[in-house]
Amino acid sequence: MPLVCAACSFEAPVTSGPNTIYLANVARHPATMSAVGAAVLDFAALESQIRVQTIPTEATESASLAISVLAIVGALADLHLLDTDFLQTAEQTLKSCASVLDGGADSVLPVETSADSWQLQMCSDSAPFPLIVQPRMCVLWKPPGWSVSISQSMQGLRRERSSDLTGKRLMTQWLSNNFGQRYRIATDSTETHGFVHRLDKDTSGALLWAPSYGGYYAAKLQFALGRVSKGYVCICCGHPSWNELPLMLEAPLLELDQGGFSHTVVAGHGQRACTEIKCIGYFTDAEGNEVSLVEIELHTGRTHQIRAHLSSEGHPLVSDHTYGGDVLPWCARMFLHCHRLCLDIGDGPLDAHVPLPTDLCQALQGLTPMDEPAQKLLDKWLKV
Repeated sequence: MPLVCAACSFEAPVTSGPNTIYLANVARHPATMSAVGAAVLDFAALESQIRVQTIPTEATESASLAISVLAIVGALADLHLLDTDFLQTAEQTLKSCASVLDGGADSVLPVETSADSWQLQMCSDSAPFPLIVQPRMCVLWKPPGWSVSISQSMQGLRRERSSDLTGKRLMTQWLSNNFGQRYRIATDSTETHGFVHRLDKDTSGALLWAPSYGGYYAAKLQFALGRVSKGYVCICCGHPSWNELPLMLEAPLLELDQGGFSHTVVAGHGQRACTEIKCIGYFTDAEGNEVSLVEIELHTGRTHQIRAHLSSEGHPLVSDHTYGGDVLPWCARMFLHCHRLCLDIGDGPLDAHVPLPTDLCQALQGLTPMDEPAQKLLDKWLKV
């Protein structure tokens, strides 16, 4: 039997083989995947279905097939059930879908497009600009206060809070203004304008953008496979008693829709989430409040993952009122910064290191380290 779903709440469509869209919906449902496991998906049947799948010539259908394939690959990778032959088939399917969508449009970036040509300083009130450029991939500087407002994602529809859209500082609008006339994907909201992932409005740092559907799907595949290294630095409330580092926070996370807005909570039936605490330093501020500077690496990419995991530990991020953090006068926005992004989509390793912007450096300068390790950590980030 190619598909066993007695333990799930979905009704499979009548078909002679597995239905790719249906299987993608199953793959997105964490309770189904954990309950049914290997019985839900049969590799041989899946590979056969996708291999014989005629790549649609219509753009919308090609995009739908690509999203479904990525969802299935991601679910199987999470379960450690991904077969090499199926992965190769999935890669070829994604390339074929991208070819339909790219058509004759420009699909590579000129190498000379770089941070130097923009002549902009990395600070909290600057506009976005390219940091590192490859032909099919670009790392952008995302300043705080800029919303990556996207209409669709692998997880489904998602809206920004109205407060996140004030001032119209939208990454999508900036992208359309600067690249929309040349790169078709930059104006395609159904494929998130080429943004491979997102950062919250008040999070600064490295943001990945692809100028083509080929680059976009190649990068999405690396995310689905867990092959992207993402490093963050943050300040949380209190002094966590994490004595042995590195420490892995692995509580499953469930994204809830609260009036159309995302909020993530720890839930036993949520999706697998893995946040690695790599280093921590203990500090106090001028008022005597205890805070901690924390280096983190993400091994999964759930919505608000760091914010939800640290909040569940009783140590929400400073100034993250949504997840219970104290709003402190020396930190006007949530202290969360993506300082490193590393992946390889086949064009050579892309390894971006992004120093702290000026506002976060100023926030750090007002803290008092509790011991020598904290002082060394502080010096490290103020000198980067």
